[in-house]
Amino acid sequence: MKCLIESPDYDIAKQLESIALQCAIDAKTSMETKITVRSKIQSSFITLQINVDEALGDSQSWCLACRLGCFCPAARVSIIISAQPLFQQTDPQILNQKSTSKQAAGF
Repeated sequence: MKCLIESPDYDIAKQLESIALQCAIDAKTSMETKITVRSKIQSSFITLQINVDEALGDSQSWCLACRLGCFCPAARVSIIISAQPLFQQTDPQILNQKSTSKQAAGF
């Protein structure tokens, strides 16, 4: 899992990183962090980048996002699910699948 932290101030970004790392330790989740300071933004962002397997089979990443939202209420917390490897598969069965339904599933 990757944690991308964007903030207008470096000190705030380091504090958010410290909180994110502690929350990851508490959730028993390994995480790599990256800080970007952008002076033109007004608020801080924490983005967890996870793969499809983590999103489907592991509730720890979702719990981590909730914890970050609680401990960092001034930051916007989001999760991005990276499914790019699924689109790079070249299995002919996958490429030749046809859809029989044209309606989107409702939630």
